[in-house]
Amino acid sequence: MAVEPMATNNRDYWAERALTRENEAYLRGANLSGKMFREYEAAAKSIRRQIDSFYSKYASKYGLTYDQAVRLLSRKEFQEWKATLGDYVATIEATTDPSVKAVLKAQLDALSANSSISRLEALQGQIDLILNDLWKRGVEQMKEELGEGFVEGYYKKSYDLQSRAGFYNEIAKIDASAVEDAVSYPWSGAMFSDRLWQSKQALVFNTREIITQGLIQGKSVGVMASALSSRMGQSYKNAERLIRTETAHIHAEADRRAYKEAGVAEYEYMAAVNERTCDTCGALDGRRFKVDDAEPGVNYPPIHPNCRCTTVEYDPEEALDWLNSGEPMPKRTTYQEWYSRQTAANGQGSVEVERKKAYNIKADQEQFDAFLGVLPDGEAPPTLDAFQNVKYTNPEKWRQMKAKVRLYNSTASRGTLPEAASASAPQDKLQGYLLNHEHPRGKEKAHVINQVLGYNVENWETFRKKLLTEVQKSPVTKTVPTQFGERYTVPVILYGRKDRFLRLNTVWQIDTGGKTPHFITATPERKK
Repeated sequence: MAVEPMATNNRDYWAERALTRENEAYLRGANLSGKMFREYEAAAKSIRRQIDSFYSKYASKYGLTYDQAVRLLSRKEFQEWKATLGDYVATIEATTDPSVKAVLKAQLDALSANSSISRLEALQGQIDLILNDLWKRGVEQMKEELGEGFVEGYYKKSYDLQSRAGFYNEIAKIDASAVEDAVSYPWSGAMFSDRLWQSKQALVFNTREIITQGLIQGKSVGVMASALSSRMGQSYKNAERLIRTETAHIHAEADRRAYKEAGVAEYEYMAAVNERTCDTCGALDGRRFKVDDAEPGVNYPPIHPNCRCTTVEYDPEEALDWLNSGEPMPKRTTYQEWYSRQTAANGQGSVEVERKKAYNIKADQEQFDAFLGVLPDGEAPPTLDAFQNVKYTNPEKWRQMKAKVRLYNSTASRGTLPEAASASAPQDKLQGYLLNHEHPRGKEKAHVINQVLGYNVENWETFRKKLLTEVQKSPVTKTVPTQFGERYTVPVILYGRKDRFLRLNTVWQIDTGGKTPHFITATPERKK
C-alpha cells in the first residue's frame, strides 16, 4: 500500500510553527539567563564575604578609614595573599577555551607581579578574580548553550521543511567548524565573549569606585553592599539582554543553514507583532527576501537587541522544486522519529558528538598540537577532525593515546635510560623467558602479553623492535645499584591488536664497567 505523504502546505500553519520554534529558542535563552542569574548571585555573595572579612580584620571600634585601608600588607599578610592567588591556578587550568584561559592567566600574572600591595589593593584583587571567574563561567555557558541551540535549531527546521514537503531526505551533517563559525562570528561587531568582558570590566570599575568612595566617606559595609548589589543587578540585565539577542541570532542562523541545505530560495520576514513592535521590524513584516541576501540587523533577525522576530520559508506554487524529492514521509511522523532516523544515518550519537566537537574545538586544537609534539609519527591522528573523532567516539583508543602522552611528558623531568639507542634485548630473555608460556617464571607474563598484545615466541623479534623503540622515549622511574651494575626501571606502553595496550615495567642493566644497557625483565603493570 502506498505511503500517504505528510505534506501540509498551508502558509499560516507553517508560520505558526516558525513562531513556535522561535519561542523554543527564546525559552532556551531564558533558561540560560536563569543559570547566569545564579552565577551573579554567587559572585555577589563572595564579594560581600570578602568585604566583611576585610572590615573584620582591619577596622577598629571607630570603623575603617581610607588611610588605614591603603597601608601596605605586612610580610606575613602578603605571603598569605599570594597563596590565595595560587589557589586560582586550578580554576585557570580547568578552563577549556584557550582564549579565555590566556586572558585569565594574564590577569593573574599582573596581580602576582606585585612585590608589595596595600590592604585595599589586595581586596580589589580578590574581587577582580571573583569577577573574572564570573566572566569565564558566562562565556563557557553561553558557548555551550548557543552551540546546542544551533544544532537543535538546524535539525528542527529541517524536520519542519521536510514535513511541509512530505518527503524524507538525509540532511547534511553539521560539523564542528560550522557550529564554531556560527557561535563565534562577530555578527554584531563583537563576539559575545568580548561584550561580556566589557560588561565585566565596567563592573570592576564600579566596585572599586564604590569601595574607595565608601571608605573616604566613612560609609558602612551595609551601604556599600547595597550599592554593589545594585551594580551587579545592572550588569546582570546587560548579560540577560546579550543572551536573548545571541540566542535569537543563533536560532536565525540555524534556520538559514536549513534553508540553504533544503534549497529554499526565499524567506518571508515575520515580525513579532504587538504593542512593542518597533518601526523597523514592523516595516519588514511580510516582506520576502532571497536567502542568499539575508543580513542580520538589516533584513534578517535579529534586527536589534531583544528582537523576537523570525522567518518562514516562502513557498509559491511555481517554486516547489525543493519539495518534490526524496522518500515520502508518512503522516504523523514525529520529530523524535525523524531525528532518530537522521542520527542513525550519520551514526549513533552523531549529533551529540558534533556538538562536543564544536564546543571544544579551540581546546581540542591546542590539545591536538600538544599530542603531535609528543607522539611518534603514525601514532597521532593526522588531522584535528580525526583527533576529535578518536576523543569522542573511540574511548579505548583515546585512553591509549592519553596514557602514552602522560608517560612521555614525564620524561622531561625524569630523564631516559642512558645510551638507550644502543640498548639490547637478547633472544634468550624474550623468546626463552618473557614470551615463553612454558617457562616457570615467565609463563604468567607471557600469557598476559599474548592475550593483550598478541606477541609470543613466534613473533618475538617484532616485540623486541617495538620494545627497543619505546625505551628510548620513556622515562626512568627508578635506579638501583647492584653488585653486577646499575639497574634502571623504565615503564613502556606497547600497542597490540584491536586498539588494546599494555604498560610494562621493564628493567635494564648497565654492567659494572660497561656502557650500554641490556634487557633484564619486564612485568605487566595492568591489563588493558
